Amino acid sequence: MILDINGHGKAWIGLERLKGRVELNMETYTKNSNKFFRVKNLIPELQVDHCTYDFENLFDGNQQLSDTINQVLNDNWREIFDEQEPGFLKAIGASLLNLINKLFAQIPIHTMFLG
Repeated sequence: MILDINGHGKAWIGLERLKGRVELNMETYTKNSNKFFRVKNLIPELQVDHCTYDFENLFDGNQQLSDTINQVLNDNWREIFDEQEPGFLKAIGASLLNLINKLFAQIPIHTMFLG
């Protein structure tokens, strides 16, 4: 089944009891006589107990059709989430990689650990 979704409005996706894990592959590098960590790549994982979707105005004013589609999405959340998860993980991974490397670039290794 193909539906022409043409509307604009707010979207909300709720993830309940979300658990995450990230595996980091790191290296060190030297800059200005200080050693720093850098994440070469990372592998994020998610576990979600339930997902709820709420998309407003999916069909440009046809509230009944929008409500029906939202109900179908929520009744089949596991299949939809599982299909979308690789894209979520890719986006989360790219954001985390950037954030963590910016943080590590500011903190020399010798200042991270006591002793």
